[in-house]
Amino acid sequence: RIKFELFKTALRRNGKAAATIAADDSGPKVELTVTLDGTTRTMAMPRKGMSVLEAALASDMDAPWSCRAGVCSTCRAKVIEGEFELEANYALEDYEIEQGYVLTCQCHPLGDRLVVDYDQH
Repeated sequence: RIKFELFKTALRRNGKAAATIAADDSGPKVELTVTLDGTTRTMAMPRKGMSVLEAALASDMDAPWSCRAGVCSTCRAKVIEGEFELEANYALEDYEIEQGYVLTCQCHPLGDRLVVDYDQH
């Protein structure tokens, strides 16, 4: 017998179900720079509808993740530069957020540029 657990949040931004939020590829873009396993890559991501984790995965980076719901903290990274908002946070302590750590599955840029480093612990 195989059992598994799946954790996820019921709603995302603006009370919409996660499946109904689409990235707006035609709208304004954000410059996202991601460092992972010693490699740094810069990419453009839609300003709305896509998390930092989703942008990294779409750029063929092997970013760590498990739940994609802000629960497990597998996708934890540090914001080096830029402003952001977190949709949900069930894993990070207040002091971690104050130090700049985010859950990339729930992280959305607020400005024109965001720099994130998965390698900083």
